Amino acid sequence: MLIHRYWTGSGLPLHEPWLQKCLISLNHNVEVNEWRDDELPTEYTKFFDDDQVREQDQLLHRANIVRLLLLFDFGGAWYDYDVVPLLPLASLPCPSIGSHRGLCNSFMYFESHDYRIEAALDMILEQPHSDRPSTVVSGSVFLREHLKDVHYLEYPYSPDGVLLHSGRPFAIHLGGKPW
Repeated sequence: MLIHRYWTGSGLPLHEPWLQKCLISLNHNVEVNEWRDDELPTEYTKFFDDDQVREQDQLLHRANIVRLLLLFDFGGAWYDYDVVPLLPLASLPCPSIGSHRGLCNSFMYFESHDYRIEAALDMILEQPHSDRPSTVVSGSVFLREHLKDVHYLEYPYSPDGVLLHSGRPFAIHLGGKPW
């Protein structure tokens, strides 16, 4: 089983190495791949078109594309650095995506070469240059329309801390906020 994460910043993300230890302790026989730009396959660069989105969203757009490419090529799970896992991957349905009452690409779980991921990547490449936000071009808003027939796994709280549902959560999404 593979778990992918991608970081463009310097140093470690806010909750590291604690979150990586959580992923490993919950998922025996898992390999956690911490990707950086210089470790990505070179053919990924053809997908990096910063002019597809507004300037302030270029890094988010790149992360959205990297997420899809890694899941398509290798399969496994994607966890953003602000997702706290609570259940092992083996207990989750595949394919599945995190949800705040609607798709949230902070968690995704797919088999390699999934046709839905391939179609989404093709559609991203076909989009014109624009000044649109990355969520519309390659992120959650885009994926809600193009990733069908997947399980939505609800986070218990919204990124603003509003309780969305009770029950046993698979993970908690901190929404980029410190604890």
